[in-house]
Amino acid sequence: MFLLILPWLWIAAALIVLACTRRSARPETPRAFAMVLVAMGLGDFFLNPSAGVQWWLLGWKGLCVAVGVGIYLRLRLSRPKK
Repeated sequence: MFLLILPWLWIAAALIVLACTRRSARPETPRAFAMVLVAMGLGDFFLNPSAGVQWWLLGWKGLCVAVGVGIYLRLRLSRPKK
């Protein structure tokens, strides 16, 4: 179970460090994306394999993916076109 959780939390930790050490025009974007990854990783703590399909966890993960895609699209659309 912990092998599923660790990648999301390590990626989120790296993004937080990156956001705090780099100067960027929008430092809130990496921080927001890191929070989404933390939320996705924390959802795995509540995984119970013997309980069958957990619909609330599926909704939780779907919401995390939707918010992550929204952050990405907002970042891409706000960049000036060359």
